[in-house]
Amino acid sequence: LVVRHRIVNPLPCVPYLVALSLAQSDRPEDPSASLPLQDIALQVLSFIDDKNPTFLLTGVLQGMKLAYTTQQRDGQVIGPNITTLSRLYTIAKHSSVAKKSFLSLVMKPFENFEECDERFLQYMVNLIGRLPFSTADEPLSLIHAIDRIVSVSAGMPLAAFKNKFSKTNDENRNARGGKDMNVG
Repeated sequence: LVVRHRIVNPLPCVPYLVALSLAQSDRPEDPSASLPLQDIALQVLSFIDDKNPTFLLTGVLQGMKLAYTTQQRDGQVIGPNITTLSRLYTIAKHSSVAKKSFLSLVMKPFENFEECDERFLQYMVNLIGRLPFSTADEPLSLIHAIDRIVSVSAGMPLAAFKNKFSKTNDENRNARGGKDMNVG
């Protein structure tokens, strides 16, 4: 009601709603069971996305970080609720532009992987691996993003390795060339 009548700006609420939608069930026998609060959070996120599609995209990553820190603080097994994650992704992929934006946002933490907590990256891999892809271009865009990240992050060590390898080859050639000249 508050969001519908625009009494509150929904933008600051989006990360918290995303975190609520990814919360785990307290029931160990069915960890994928949906909680009433998750359903409400997803309904509000859907409404916000209908009115302003960019709002959801601006708060997705921050909401995933909040969900991770909350789950870690509560001592829960790190992992998202698969059902609500599927529903959240379905809300975000109403157009191809929104879908690609969503996928690029969830790949952002991997671009600066040295600065991120390893367990958070594992959590993100868990999230990304469970996305309900419906077309072939969705996983392909993730593969492209992974390829870009690997090529950029591996570029410096690869260049150093090539440089060292070429110096070693040059030294070996000069050493062989020098011996051949001395013999003949």
